[in-house]
Amino acid sequence: MRYMKISLLIRSKSSYYALCFSLLFFACTLAGFDFDNYGSCFVVSASSVAWSIVCACIAFSCALLLFRVVEINRGLSRCSLYISFSPKLFFLTCTIILLAWMPYYLACFPGLYVYDAVTQLYYSLGIGVISSYHPLIHTYWLAGFLSLGSSFFGSYSAGFAIYTFSQMLVMSACFAFVLCSLRQLCARRFVYFFSLATVCLFPVFPILAISATKDSAFSALFAVFIVQLVKLCWREADFMSSRVEVIALFISSLLSGLFRNNAMILICLVLIALIFIYRFNRRFISIILIPCLVLLMLLGYLLPKTISQSTSNSSEILGLPIQQIARTMLYESDSMSGDEKNSVVSMIPSWNLYNQRIVDPIKFSGKTSQVISDDLSTFLRLWFKLGMEHPCDYIDAFVAQTEGFWNLFSNYDAVGTTKPYLEFDQWAVIGPGVLGRDMGQAGYDVYEVEDIDNWIIPAKHSLLPCLLPIVRKLCYEPFWMKSLFFRAVTSPALVFWSAVLLVFVSVRYRKWKLLLPTVTIIGYMMTCLLGPCYLIRYAFPFYACAPILLSLIFGLFDSKELSGSCISS
Repeated sequence: MRYMKISLLIRSKSSYYALCFSLLFFACTLAGFDFDNYGSCFVVSASSVAWSIVCACIAFSCALLLFRVVEINRGLSRCSLYISFSPKLFFLTCTIILLAWMPYYLACFPGLYVYDAVTQLYYSLGIGVISSYHPLIHTYWLAGFLSLGSSFFGSYSAGFAIYTFSQMLVMSACFAFVLCSLRQLCARRFVYFFSLATVCLFPVFPILAISATKDSAFSALFAVFIVQLVKLCWREADFMSSRVEVIALFISSLLSGLFRNNAMILICLVLIALIFIYRFNRRFISIILIPCLVLLMLLGYLLPKTISQSTSNSSEILGLPIQQIARTMLYESDSMSGDEKNSVVSMIPSWNLYNQRIVDPIKFSGKTSQVISDDLSTFLRLWFKLGMEHPCDYIDAFVAQTEGFWNLFSNYDAVGTTKPYLEFDQWAVIGPGVLGRDMGQAGYDVYEVEDIDNWIIPAKHSLLPCLLPIVRKLCYEPFWMKSLFFRAVTSPALVFWSAVLLVFVSVRYRKWKLLLPTVTIIGYMMTCLLGPCYLIRYAFPFYACAPILLSLIFGLFDSKELSGSCISS
């Protein structure tokens, strides 16, 4: 009898969807495994195929189990009651998160002055140039507090300490809002407590919370945006009747778009989709969606373009095509014509600096960025022509630069990327006109500058020096990356595949309301694939959204409200 049930389940329509999901997972796992071991996706071994088949079977079983859970619970309504938002739980959760992060803050006081902060302050405070190369909202949030510290306390360090604490406060409030929203949606309790423990204890969260980078605040705001989409799709009537929920959607969508240039286009597309979906709700469209869309275009595009004296160019989103052409030139030059070689040299003068994990050495050398920006059409024609002739090299270049986002078993290569897992040491003046910083296993970074006095570097003075080496080791040698199992369960790719699985479930059972938040998460990952490399801070939004997907998988399927039409096998 049990055998017959299993046989019927395997032959059901759900099994075909589970099979499609597992085949996609198999192909990506095989490509990642072969590239990591042999340097190319097209060098296949029996061991890589066997390992990928085992992983695909596990993925198939998980998908089939989830489909079965949906079928069993299709008539249940355990989550039919809408729980009101609890301010007490919110403030308690926010306080717990802040207290859990506080040792990192005190150990690294006044914060981690890393990533692009030194460049942002050089332009904004050092030489007084408005640059939209980085989002203006983050640049002047950071610069404003440092100016405040310099004016009132006579110290940039004091201002940086205030900025870091304000960022921790914003992020803890956002994550507390997300976790309380999941409880509001009747997610199972263990999801709340597990998610709270992850936000508090997984080092990536507190370390990025005290790091001066736009990705930290953006990730928290993006998680709020996604959970508001879930609540809108989950309980439309209750959502529309709550002024707090509608305002939270407006603020999170606006700020998410302003904090990340690549997210602005995605947020605009989501808002346009919402306008179409709720086209008969004129009040919602006229008061929330259209004003938010207009403000995004004004503040995120027109204003920076108008007032900025220094901007990014089109090469910022062409990192992957640049890498693909450079890799083809490196490995296939013998089979390329003389005209093709000349075209590559003229368009990408620094192609010989190719690093398969990061495009920066090419992009910031030999005026490559400016050349491509000045003649974009010629570059795109060359990219398309070489891609048609050498598709394998293009695929290998894609895998090399992006596998961290989608390969569950990818091992972060600090040496190959020339960037540590998380940055810790800040820039310091190491000589006349020379800035330098330690990057752990990634090496030592040196930057020659002419106007050294215009570079602002806050002084560090740890309030818990005994914890400082521990935090440094967590940044440069994360222990969870040394185990295959922990590497997989802490990988942002796990969040990506969870979102893909939810898309398959949504399509299978016509749960169309679940598509918008999950497709938005996947859509943001697609924008990251066009970036310069894979970095943990770029993947931080996926960590931030993990509790939401966990809640959807374990909780939201229990309700008949999302069941759509009748389920048939």
